[in-house]
Amino acid sequence: MAAGRYLAFALVWICQLKDDYWQEQTGYTTVLAFIFILLPLVKMSVTGTVPPFNTRSLVVGAAFLLGAGLCFYLSLDEKHDPYRVLHGIAQVSNTLSQRPARPFSSPLFLGFRSQGAYNTGCEP
Repeated sequence: MAAGRYLAFALVWICQLKDDYWQEQTGYTTVLAFIFILLPLVKMSVTGTVPPFNTRSLVVGAAFLLGAGLCFYLSLDEKHDPYRVLHGIAQVSNTLSQRPARPFSSPLFLGFRSQGAYNTGCEP
């Protein structure tokens, strides 16, 4: 599955180059983002199943994602965020929002215990 990650990274990089890194035109990157959002939804629709999930992790991840969205929105105006601090906080919060949903085989990370590389911590 590592090849899929590298392919996704390469596609995002190519799209952002074509969009001049979100400066004026964001067409390619936006289309690719919607495709990445739709892929798991289509897979769940076709298979008719929802993968097991931990409700607490979902809530914590959603809270970090909400914070990331708020910081990103506030960072769009250089008058309010001249040093891009809020943009950096948005990047970190976005990363933390994905952490509860993707258990790694790493040691304790901000209170989320690792469940192992393939165990989501949910009972089947």
